Amino acid sequence: MPGRRVPSSMAHQEPKHAPSAETGPSHFNDIIFPSWYEAAWGQEDNKLASAGADIDRARVFLLRMAMLNPDPLIVSEIRAIITKAEYSTVTALAGAVQTRIFGDRHSSFATNPLMQVVRFLLIKSRVSEVSISTEARSILDFFFDPTIHRNLDPLPSGPTVTYRYPAGRLRVAIVGGGPTALISAMALAEKGQGAVEVHMWERRWVWKKRSDGSSYADYPETARRRDQVVTLQDSVTRLLTKASFDALFAGRPEKVWPGSANIQIRKVEDRFLARVQQPEFKGLIHLHCEGMTRAKIEEMGDFHVLLGADGAASWVRKSYFHEYEVERGRSWALGLAFDRPAGLPWSQSLNVFLTLGQTRYLLNASDHDGRGYLNMQLTDNEWEKMTSIDGQPVQFGRPGCLRRPDGSIPAGFDESQVFAPSEDRNSPLWTAISDGLKLFGFKESEVINVVRISIVVEAVTEGVHILPKNETQALRRPHALVAVAGDAAMTVHFWPGRGLNSGIKAGLALGDELVHALNTGKFVGMPLDALEEYNKFILKLQNREHDKRSIPIITQSGSPEMLGWLLEKANSVPDNVAIEWLIGAMTQIAARL
Repeated sequence: MPGRRVPSSMAHQEPKHAPSAETGPSHFNDIIFPSWYEAAWGQEDNKLASAGADIDRARVFLLRMAMLNPDPLIVSEIRAIITKAEYSTVTALAGAVQTRIFGDRHSSFATNPLMQVVRFLLIKSRVSEVSISTEARSILDFFFDPTIHRNLDPLPSGPTVTYRYPAGRLRVAIVGGGPTALISAMALAEKGQGAVEVHMWERRWVWKKRSDGSSYADYPETARRRDQVVTLQDSVTRLLTKASFDALFAGRPEKVWPGSANIQIRKVEDRFLARVQQPEFKGLIHLHCEGMTRAKIEEMGDFHVLLGADGAASWVRKSYFHEYEVERGRSWALGLAFDRPAGLPWSQSLNVFLTLGQTRYLLNASDHDGRGYLNMQLTDNEWEKMTSIDGQPVQFGRPGCLRRPDGSIPAGFDESQVFAPSEDRNSPLWTAISDGLKLFGFKESEVINVVRISIVVEAVTEGVHILPKNETQALRRPHALVAVAGDAAMTVHFWPGRGLNSGIKAGLALGDELVHALNTGKFVGMPLDALEEYNKFILKLQNREHDKRSIPIITQSGSPEMLGWLLEKANSVPDNVAIEWLIGAMTQIAARL
């Protein structure tokens, strides 16, 4: 396909002769050389061609071309390179030019005569037809960088020959290892078909050993995992490849809402992390079990695109998009994590109606595992009371706990982490929490921790930028692009249950648009509009998820002020009337569904 690294059989076929230099290339991946390059290379005998013959031919050709260069320093350096015995292969010869003359860097996106000379000898030597070593791959990626112009400006005058440009790989560095990051990596590798190489950086991963001695990335046994259950829309998961879809649900999607399925976030992470380490992605997706920060960005090495998929607190967004961040609303919630080995108390069908029939509580749970979260929206006053008995806020990094019936503390917690409102059983907050547990049939003993959750609805007004100049000296070209996806691009109110769906769509869109831009030549010169279509998609996604879902939730009941007003009015309604209203709402929902 156009723009992908061309198979060697195509890249090194007999050259096609262009009618004249004025006609120019017929395809952006056509590379045009003067016909006299062919004569300077010499007549080839395919039967006698060998690595030894190619290196001799390459040395002679490189010296002939160097003699035409007006810069005596380059001529001198070329002479020194071709006479050194250590450069005994064509790739070693090209590598020496890459490091000693080009300084392992493209000073611009334009090509130059020496670049064309080395490209020609690499093509004629059929370097990409043999088993490619890491060294050879790096050299090919440098001289056939997909972002560098293929031809001189102006084109060679007189008779020319045209070859197909064996484009190197586009390198994408992803910060983060959550669902959006993993989906982005898979989409890029699947759609790129060898034209894109992905490197992922995640501090939560560690290297482990298999029985055969091989290594794999995984989460340590002591890691705090995300047990939240999310609802994935069928219309979204159907966009995945069959292999990725099968990996996601392990052949057993849990249908809950119409046209959707529930799953724990930790399962999404575990299954996709296992998938990116499958043999089909070998050499295309590279995992780095360490965190990445702006201060360490040099350690990432070279890349064309930096993707921030590092969550709502994204340092990529804060570093490169801080002028484009917009907060659109905020609300408070608590989460009661529970564990029931026997499944959920009520059927998922009933849970759907109970959740839709009111706005105070939200159940996200899996009947397969009996795990999940019961969430409750909070007023400002209730938010301030979400502390452990030592006065510290209960949050994911340090959750609160409930005492066992005998007064003891659950394993993994200490006395100071006991959830303070649970010590006063007559407090309004604990009464509201107890009501939520009863509504969905849970027992207090099934709650394993309590956290408070700040729900901030925010977004970036632009999803792609040019990385600031000199941000990292490891780049091989004048600049790189930086983009954001998932919660790094926009956070949503989780009550409508769309956050991970948006992250999946963003990851798949990045793969689609980046590979399309690569295949149509839009990445040549690395302009900002190379990812223009991805940027447009992110903004449309924000409009849909924020304006049609998150903002209405906040306006109607999610803001602390509105929730406080609603609760004040609700307190004047007798319980029997409130129950009638709930049943009436559920009946209407049943009819609609």
